[in-house]
Amino acid sequence: MAKTSTPVYKQQAVTSIDNASGTLTDITSTNSTITVALQRQSSETYVFGDDTAIQGIGKSTGTVSGTIVYSTNAAEARAMYNEWYFTSEGAARTVTIDVPDSASGSDRYSGELVLNSFTPVDGDAGSGELMMMQVEMKGPISWTIIA
Repeated sequence: MAKTSTPVYKQQAVTSIDNASGTLTDITSTNSTITVALQRQSSETYVFGDDTAIQGIGKSTGTVSGTIVYSTNAAEARAMYNEWYFTSEGAARTVTIDVPDSASGSDRYSGELVLNSFTPVDGDAGSGELMMMQVEMKGPISWTIIA
């Protein structure tokens, strides 16, 4: 079987989040990893002992999680996530992930998400490795193709 002629590499995704002023800001340069996971609630119901299940499809939601390089630059992701978590409790912000880039024809996953989980310091003391941050955002996510 032939492999695809148009592979997308992990470092090609463009990630943006709203800053404190509500301006969508590209944070790709400080992303180490980014994951979009979609979930749909479903159920099965059986009527009067029937062996055939009636499938029910419920609400769709999603999770965006990632690992961010800890940077001291006030205009980069660490500062925006700190501000979002500590001063905008529970507020949703726009998050977009464009794959492979923000050009016409690319996939865009976006939503008004809530910062659900935030680990501002994640590193091994004395290891000489970059200090990282873990983030997880949740909410309804939509998919479009960039025109």
